[in-house]
Amino acid sequence: MRVSKSKSLRRVFVKTPGGKTVARLKSKTGTQATCPVTGQKLQGTPKVRPSGLRNMAKSKKKPSRLFGGMLSSSAARREIIRRARVDE
Repeated sequence: MRVSKSKSLRRVFVKTPGGKTVARLKSKTGTQATCPVTGQKLQGTPKVRPSGLRNMAKSKKKPSRLFGGMLSSSAARREIIRRARVDE
């Protein structure tokens, strides 16, 4: 198998039944979204590249709650409490 020199695809080395090791090309996975306040990984968000989000349903991209997909649950809780106290 001929492997391209492009780094747009990642190389995965696989052993074949004949005993040879060949390189297969797979698309790269994205990084997990993180909270800008706490630095925690965001729950309920997929680990795909931005191009992979294009064909995904809105409900699969982020949680459907306040600050979903932007802040972690602890940071969102603090922000909701802070905004409630400012209104009083």
